[in-house]
Amino acid sequence: MNNYLEDYVERALKTHEVLWCVDGMSRRIAHLAKALSHSHEQVKWLEGLDYDSDICNLEKWFVKFWRHGSKTRVRGLWFGMFTPVVNNKPAYDLHCQAATSFQLNDVFCDWAQDIVDESLLARSEILDQFYQFDGEVSDGKFDTEFLALGYGMMAIDAIFKSVGKELFGEQSVGLALGWDAGSPVYFGSIEKGEWRLMSRSEVTDGQGLMARTFMARYP
Repeated sequence: MNNYLEDYVERALKTHEVLWCVDGMSRRIAHLAKALSHSHEQVKWLEGLDYDSDICNLEKWFVKFWRHGSKTRVRGLWFGMFTPVVNNKPAYDLHCQAATSFQLNDVFCDWAQDIVDESLLARSEILDQFYQFDGEVSDGKFDTEFLALGYGMMAIDAIFKSVGKELFGEQSVGLALGWDAGSPVYFGSIEKGEWRLMSRSEVTDGQGLMARTFMARYP
């Protein structure tokens, strides 16, 4: 394991059993920021962002995406995070690709299409503000990428809890989230229309350690 990944996993373990012990997106993000050793001023800034409004907009974005064309043969969803240029400036953002096949824990995500339709970007205000966030670590983008990935997982969890059954009916669909230039995180699935967040014990590799940072405990 290279030093970058070792540091990444170590930071994930610091937040173990932290995020899901409180209600509210801003408090969860604040817990994550504290675990990543951000300053008090940075944590307060993160707490003050309008997560509820962004989640609402992301839900509308995904509903529009899902209802755009037939999705009856969809077996997998890839939520890709990357850094497009929006309004002449770089920003973090999210896109989604529907696939007719799915392979759980495929580290290369070969089942997903390697195509980004920039007309279907999420345009997340929170992810955009995370990009502007100035971390205190030597690699400034390291912590913001981690915050963005954590927020992406929590946002998807909130969206699918809200509209999953309405959109998917009796369909079963696997999903993964990750940076387009990095490794995927498999953290949940739609099973006959019901959203299911994976338990921590279901993933065992390095990415699993990172994913468990954001997972709820299930019996």
